[in-house]
Amino acid sequence: MDGFEFTESLEIHTIELSKVKRAEDNRQVRGPLEQWIHFFLEAKGSTMEGLRERLFDPVFEKAIGVLEMIQKTPEQRRQYEDRLRAERDEKARLQAAIEEGEARGEARGKVEGKAEGKSEEKANTIHLLQGLLLQELAPIEDLQAQSLEELDRRIDDLQLQLRNRIG
Repeated sequence: MDGFEFTESLEIHTIELSKVKRAEDNRQVRGPLEQWIHFFLEAKGSTMEGLRERLFDPVFEKAIGVLEMIQKTPEQRRQYEDRLRAERDEKARLQAAIEEGEARGEARGKVEGKAEGKSEEKANTIHLLQGLLLQELAPIEDLQAQSLEELDRRIDDLQLQLRNRIG
């Protein structure tokens, strides 16, 4: 078992599996190279649970998953792929719904913010007109509790009073 290093990030090992002595049943399989040897030698005769018990590295979970896929019948594979596709579709649908909800919330916040700003602006206009007419100023809270249409009517009425007084 020799390795030849091509680069610092790639190493290729050539192993003649027929010459490798099999690990005893009770012996713990150690090291990545020994684990791969065990995987290739024992995969055919072992159960997937048996392989999972002896090979703890997460990379083997994926390799065992691929092995399970290979062993399935075409119908089982189709069902598995349909289930995976449905799970991905559901995840994408939920993500899209979350994004849409966030966009709606932002839009609603902007509209409500504009409405609050307009309400405050109209209340200030009413105060200005009331001051020019020497009237008692209505409480800001009362004015902001009114609809924009009511505030517009009140502004129109105060402007009319002011024109009549001037004119």
